[in-house]
Amino acid sequence: MNQWALRHSALSLLLSNAAIRAGSPGVSAYQMSKGAVAALVKGVALDLAPRRITLNNVQPGPIGTDRLLDHAAAAGATALKRTGTPEEVAGLVSYLARDEAAFMTGASVTMDGGYVL
Repeated sequence: MNQWALRHSALSLLLSNAAIRAGSPGVSAYQMSKGAVAALVKGVALDLAPRRITLNNVQPGPIGTDRLLDHAAAAGATALKRTGTPEEVAGLVSYLARDEAAFMTGASVTMDGGYVL
């Protein structure tokens, strides 16, 4: 493990979603707010870096939960023809919390099954 990872002191994580990467009618204010989160991450990551605090943004696409109203349509809209699972998102978040990700900061990671390709 390198010296940065040994001194890495904290992790911050924000969740946004992939909606900011593809336009959708009727939700422009929602998309703007998610875009603001992605922009905020970059500036705050620079502010926190001297204190060895990393900040990243996870942008999941359609995830198969009770909040998803039309699972079939959401799955059909992705390149992989399925929705993601909460466990898959948790796996990415878990990686970002590990020392192996200590060099990653200010990033927005889209995990959407190819929804915005």
